[in-house]
Amino acid sequence: IDQDGANQILVMVPEISLTPQMTSVFERRFPGRVAVVHSNQPDQKRWQALESIRTGKNSVLIGPRSSVFAPFKKLSYVIVDEEHDSSYKQSTGLTYNGRDVAIFRARLENAGIILGSATPSLESYQNAVLEKYELVELLERVGGRELPQVRVIKTKPTSSKGVRIAPGHDEKFSQDTTQICSEIIEALRENHRNGFQSIVLVNRRGYAYYLLDMATGEAVQCPHCSISLTIHKKSTVLHCHYCDHSQELAELMEGNPNAKFVSVGYGSEKATDLLQNLIPEASIVRLDSDVLQKPDVLPATLGDFRDGKIDILVGTQILAKGHDFAKVTLLCILEVDQLLN
Repeated sequence: IDQDGANQILVMVPEISLTPQMTSVFERRFPGRVAVVHSNQPDQKRWQALESIRTGKNSVLIGPRSSVFAPFKKLSYVIVDEEHDSSYKQSTGLTYNGRDVAIFRARLENAGIILGSATPSLESYQNAVLEKYELVELLERVGGRELPQVRVIKTKPTSSKGVRIAPGHDEKFSQDTTQICSEIIEALRENHRNGFQSIVLVNRRGYAYYLLDMATGEAVQCPHCSISLTIHKKSTVLHCHYCDHSQELAELMEGNPNAKFVSVGYGSEKATDLLQNLIPEASIVRLDSDVLQKPDVLPATLGDFRDGKIDILVGTQILAKGHDFAKVTLLCILEVDQLLN
């Protein structure tokens, strides 16, 4: 990277949540020369970041998949971190794979490109085998660290997986019989007592996976999409994560006075409530796309977690992508079988 900004680098990350960490790393090496761009920024701040790259004022641009379209003055190198990640694929509107566009743009601009991954995508690995790409392998973990111990806890299906909801019945948290495995709770408590931090991953945001109609045995679906509605706000709102359709639970009950429903499973919202109730001595905070409406929430929450102000961070895939927290020694994935449907 030249001081005059004649040569510039694009650093792509799969999730917006990774931009603060990556920015910190590059700012330490290239102070005052790093710009960040992502969709959670106000329009003015995003425009300023892109303008600083277009004019050559900044030498490094960090961002998710859309950053690949930034107007560089002289793009010399591209780094695609976690190149295998599905988050690089834009599936609505203008559909594209950010990684593939980055490869194509690097070729057009005669720039170098690095695809980084501990678990390469099959197509990238095959290209390396065919010597279309040069394969560079790291045969040891950073600092010679050992691989983590992984334990799978098998739980028996029970009737407590659901919470019965009937017309006129006001569900309260204290009546919720959904449980988190006692071994996980004890592991989180012990980790907290030892002065370390934990991350809890939940497959879905919201309060519960879906609302099951006991008469038909089917989940309540979105009227516009072929997917079940997710329960939000402590079982008061049904929401579609595809088209944004929402419906009050009370409205559904009024329209079906004789029906009986069961809310099944739990999302990040309910998991946070359960953990706060079971481990009151720990500071527990939720981080998912539902709480990221304000642009300052993400860097503030990750900063507090890095500074040790939060003991347990609960979230969705936002927390599953390449974060580096020195004091995190325990990761729990709840109901991992839901990932396999």
